[in-house]
Amino acid sequence: MIKSNAVFVFALVLANACGAAPSAEQQGGREIVYRFGEGYTQAAIDLAAPSKVRTLRAEAALVRKEFRGSGIAASWLVSPAAPGKQAPIALRVSRPGHLVSDLYIGTSSPADIQKQLGAPDESGPNWMAYRGLAEICSDKFTFRFGMGKLSEVEWDWCTD
Repeated sequence: MIKSNAVFVFALVLANACGAAPSAEQQGGREIVYRFGEGYTQAAIDLAAPSKVRTLRAEAALVRKEFRGSGIAASWLVSPAAPGKQAPIALRVSRPGHLVSDLYIGTSSPADIQKQLGAPDESGPNWMAYRGLAEICSDKFTFRFGMGKLSEVEWDWCTD
């Protein structure tokens, strides 16, 4: 009896571990969402009118900058020694409409996101987060929901 219970528990643990890993298609979806955020942030940096960019504070030898527009907020670090090389810190998009693939702000549900990206790495009652692609630090992107529909996506990148 003990042996069969142990085998059953092992099978459940193995099934849970295998079920949590995203499929190749879901992993590809995660990479698309991650890279979309990087591109969107770079576009926001490049297209933001200088008068709408705020310099918030210096961090070591870096300057933190921020842009807020309709349904978008982006922040990044700039080195005074290399002003053309920006390092994104965060992006928040809440503008309703098409995001990427079959994901839409304002209409996609948590089930729609999980279908495309697999189970989240972290979650709460109104949010789901997925680890980013960085290997030496922790970055992520988070989906937030209002009334069961996607209301905002936030990307957070490492600044180490």
